[in-house]
Amino acid sequence: MEHISIGIYALIIATAVGVSILAKFRPQTIAPFSNVMNHVLSNKTNRFALTFFWWWIGWHFVGSPWPVA
Repeated sequence: MEHISIGIYALIIATAVGVSILAKFRPQTIAPFSNVMNHVLSNKTNRFALTFFWWWIGWHFVGSPWPVA
C-alpha cells in the first residue's frame, strides 16, 4: 500500500515538471507558473487562502509526528 502512495506522489511531481517544461516552450498554450502565481496573488483573499493552505499542510504533515508502528 505504501508503494502505491509513493508512486502516486511521484506521478504528480512528474506531471507538474512536464507541464512546467511544456509551459516554458509553449506559453501561448499553457501559462507559465510565474504568470499563474502573479494572477493568483494579486488578490488579498487568495493570498490569505494560500497562506492558510500552506500552514495546514505544515501542521498536518511536517509538524505532527509520524505514527509509530
